[in-house]
Amino acid sequence: MPSRLPQLLHYVIWRCSPAELGATRLNEICWYSDVDTYRKLGRSITGASDYTRSQFGPTPKGVDDVIEALSRQSRIAVSKDNYYGRPKTMYLSRVKPDIGVFSSDEIAIVDAIADIICSNPSSASISRVADNALWEEIELGADVPIAAAAVIPGEITARDVSWAEKMIADFDAHSAPA
Repeated sequence: MPSRLPQLLHYVIWRCSPAELGATRLNEICWYSDVDTYRKLGRSITGASDYTRSQFGPTPKGVDDVIEALSRQSRIAVSKDNYYGRPKTMYLSRVKPDIGVFSSDEIAIVDAIADIICSNPSSASISRVADNALWEEIELGADVPIAAAAVIPGEITARDVSWAEKMIADFDAHSAPA
């Protein structure tokens, strides 16, 4: 699937208030949209297979180039502001985005995630991706696989062990030399 990152970024910028959406939140909405879409539909919404682990959370590969291209095409405007003594990038959509590449299920996922992230008063509280084991194992600058992040860890039950043992036995029985 070709990258749909430009369409996703433009849509998120269009639907979120510029005051509520900075670079970190934009990246988080993309990340959680990709992970949740992978969980529910078996593929990422952007077509990406991984993100880059950056200081402030998962970052879509090529996001800066896509933002720059959207700005050059006059589809969005980008400004840098001082936000409580720290730099904040703000975005404004200049035209309505083309969302025809997305299904209604995909848009519903993005909308739900954007509502949660953009209504939260502190993006630092959202950026707790670091609370999971996968994130802890990946070095800064390394790839973070969406498929691995989509796994929801749980307890291994006796039924799980029994199933695994049966699968191994079946495999061994079918792969043994005749």
